Amino acid sequence: MIDKVKSGDSGQYECQVNTEPKMNLAYSLTVVPAAAVIQGEKSVYVKPGSTITLSCTISLYSVPPANIQWFRDGRLLNLGSPRGGVSLENEKTPQYTQSTLLVTRAVPEDSGEYTCTPTSGHQASVTVHVLDGENPQMQRGGISGANTFNSLPVVTITSFIYLLWR
Repeated sequence: MIDKVKSGDSGQYECQVNTEPKMNLAYSLTVVPAAAVIQGEKSVYVKPGSTITLSCTISLYSVPPANIQWFRDGRLLNLGSPRGGVSLENEKTPQYTQSTLLVTRAVPEDSGEYTCTPTSGHQASVTVHVLDGENPQMQRGGISGANTFNSLPVVTITSFIYLLWR
């Protein structure tokens, strides 16, 4: 058993039994770092005044991330800013860690690239557009109306770590 597996633990492993003749069984371990995957669209369009809900889920890890930070356009989000209405909910279970960012009463200034950054693993981002009127991509026929201007959009960012035994 390898506790707190790291990328450097990748390689060949062999189990041996001291018998005559010697018995052994070889294993190849590949550790892939946690990688964020954004479920759904890369861009989310919301109307002003709605609530933006972004969920970042890290699952299948050997050690849960100690912390998950949220950034907008590369700057750490300040939950205590004068704007108000920005909150974070974290949930840790044996199967996953989830961090949900809530931005209430969205305004155009809330538009930007939101990034979920766990202390272990790769970050993931989604672009949020707070717009009045029709989604610009809809005008070009790029997205169906079902994915635009939801009153409570949810974007799930999932990170996975895979242990592949061969």
